[in-house]
Amino acid sequence: MSKIKLLKEPGYIYDLLFAFGLKFNKKDFIEELPECKREEGIKHYESVLSLFGDIPEDLYVFFLNNENGRAFLPKLLFYPYIDRFATDYNFKFILDAINYSNYVVRELIRFYFFDLDNEEIDECCGSLEKLFDYIKKSEYTSEVKSKLYEFFVNPEPYIRTLRYELMQKETILSDYYKNNYQEIINVYNQTTVDILTEHFSAIGNGDKVVIPENSDICASFCLLHKYHSGAWPAEHYFCFVLGCEYESLLNPKRGETIESRLNNLGVALSEQSRVDILNMIMKKGEIICKDLEKEFDFSGSTAYHHITILTRCGLLKTRNEGKTILYSINKKFFVSVMDEMKKYTITRKENY
Repeated sequence: MSKIKLLKEPGYIYDLLFAFGLKFNKKDFIEELPECKREEGIKHYESVLSLFGDIPEDLYVFFLNNENGRAFLPKLLFYPYIDRFATDYNFKFILDAINYSNYVVRELIRFYFFDLDNEEIDECCGSLEKLFDYIKKSEYTSEVKSKLYEFFVNPEPYIRTLRYELMQKETILSDYYKNNYQEIINVYNQTTVDILTEHFSAIGNGDKVVIPENSDICASFCLLHKYHSGAWPAEHYFCFVLGCEYESLLNPKRGETIESRLNNLGVALSEQSRVDILNMIMKKGEIICKDLEKEFDFSGSTAYHHITILTRCGLLKTRNEGKTILYSINKKFFVSVMDEMKKYTITRKENY
């Protein structure tokens, strides 16, 4: 199977839209957090909101999630363009698309009133009275209805504000990516096709992701929406869009309890190859992944698969030298397990 190709733009655009969405859907995003990451995630989301500063209420209709957890702008300008993620999809594409106000208005009507056919949408575009009648009869809350009335009376200022705010926030995001892009490189270097297909069953409906044979595979990572996990088949490739801590979502039961550490130990040592890798690292002190290919005649993907399982389960720790990742034994992990295991060596006197 092909090596994973790293794409910057899809994750970058997703992060930009997420920053706006977080303003209007913070509660939804918090509820999606894995329990073991809830406290950390809330603090992270607060830092994202602080980083981007004020986001005008005028953008409410563009970014409010519907009952399916989708907001208008991502649905309009992200998900339909998966086939272009590996080619010309970028921020300029987003700005160019919202230059066409009539298109934005029409699609916003379609989004909020998805049961209307094209003829009915045409009627709404030509008659505020008709459109307002649909808004009035809808089951939306009074707040949503009020925002829709305000927008459709004069949409142009709202669309101009959207363009302006996207450009302002994109400048902030660009600087953030420049300062933190190494984090994406690190997680990309530790991500393999085996890991993605093996663990994607932990989310959604429990089905494994099926990648078509001989399909090119692309992955793009988010720095802000760091717990996100998405996988889509495009026309010529299969694309993953993942947060830099996507494994927290893929393995929601994983926590910092001793029970999870014992479970991780069992998973990590369930294959002899990984026991051999640990013994090798114990002798050498520190290795890079290429060392496993030489020592055990592994393919590159097999070496990454084993080293990532050992790292993810906590048995190894990493450090970076430039773009090189070095692996060593995580002694704290084994000490904590040993301390817990000692209780099984104690003979307890029972009262008879």
